[in-house]
Amino acid sequence: MSLWGHSSSETLSRMLDEMLDVKEQAATRKHLATCLECEHRLRAAAKVKQALGSMPPLEGNPLEMLQPPVFVPIIRPAFPLLGFVIGLIAGLVLLAGFLSLRPMHTPMKIISAPTALIASEGPGKTELEPGEAVNTLVPGDVDLEIPHQVLLRLKPGTTMSWEERNRAWLFGGRPNIVLNVMRGEVLARTQDRFWGSHLAIRTPTAIAMVKGTALSVKVEPDQDATTLKVLAGQVFFSPYLDKVGMNVRSGQTSQIQGKRLPSPAQALSPAERKQLLDTYRIGLDPTAALVVGGGPERVEELLQPALLFLSFNHHPGLQPFIRNLVEELNAALLEGGLSSQVNRVQALEVAVVGISDPGLAVPLRMYVGACEISLGKVLRGRSHFHWVMDRNPQHPQASLALAALGVTAEKQLHNPELAQAAFQQLLSQYPRSPEVSLAREFLSRYSRPSRGN
Repeated sequence: MSLWGHSSSETLSRMLDEMLDVKEQAATRKHLATCLECEHRLRAAAKVKQALGSMPPLEGNPLEMLQPPVFVPIIRPAFPLLGFVIGLIAGLVLLAGFLSLRPMHTPMKIISAPTALIASEGPGKTELEPGEAVNTLVPGDVDLEIPHQVLLRLKPGTTMSWEERNRAWLFGGRPNIVLNVMRGEVLARTQDRFWGSHLAIRTPTAIAMVKGTALSVKVEPDQDATTLKVLAGQVFFSPYLDKVGMNVRSGQTSQIQGKRLPSPAQALSPAERKQLLDTYRIGLDPTAALVVGGGPERVEELLQPALLFLSFNHHPGLQPFIRNLVEELNAALLEGGLSSQVNRVQALEVAVVGISDPGLAVPLRMYVGACEISLGKVLRGRSHFHWVMDRNPQHPQASLALAALGVTAEKQLHNPELAQAAFQQLLSQYPRSPEVSLAREFLSRYSRPSRGN
């Protein structure tokens, strides 16, 4: 019997072949007398058996009609896993070689431009391919962008072309960008994803090798001079095609005239710093941006403290009270310090507590922390850096906050053990951040035995 109370097909088939014993046959017949479904299945099986019995016999021996079996040998490789691994490695090497040698084709986008713009292909262009030149005519600036890398502002009367070298995929896939400035002035700001890339600005008299930064380069062909101004970060400045030069750091300016070496770096004037804030008004900026470079210099610039530019056009709901406080504090910073701005810093600190949007809260917390440290309130300033780390560890500026904790622990608190803990956390938590080099430099210096030992 089947699980559902009916006779199985095997039982019915054996009954037709008279292979059931007396007891099974009696039970099956008794079930068939009351089950129309099983009786119908039995009749159908009987018809199939009758049809098979009426088929004509085969001619000859059926076994002779069968094909002889074909034996296919199975060959197993001696080291199947090793062969797979070797093949995979070879494929990856070929792919890596192809990617490392392939040229970059990312065009430079024209974000905004007046009608007085002439490109090598004529007016009306929206993109510039590598090798194309652009001339700006008065009046108006021209804003350009290499996506995720560099933002540029060309002042009126500037002539510039650009190149983008093949990128080495094996070494991070970052491009090598060269700007050729023949005349005029270019303001440049690198973006968050620039770190690891290479940017060189060439003029008829100088070459500037840029780390993540905000800067301007002005070329005056009549005087055979190139002037560099660095708002944040660091730039290696040298005569054209010469390896001898100097590092110009944030807040400094230098000039090369003819084939001479760069002039000694001098501090930017308040007016020059204010002018360079235009680098943070290029393109569609985030709601708030710290005026800092892309490397360890970011911490130094932050703790001066850094100037903060708020893009009000893209955040009209920002409280006017906070906006005014930031503008007043920035004006005081440009004039030389915050010693007379204690009340405004405290007011901004209270106002920032009510902001929940990380896009605004994190930069403002970093800004307030830097202001507090500049006023000598180190523990109060560090509390804002801790807030960034505890509440928004995935924010792009979290690594900067952790580096600031390490720097203040060493320089302001004179606590190398506390600084070491912060820098070790930085290495483990943000191993690809720009501040890693700062952490490694400190840890190597701290682990170096003193001369007295």
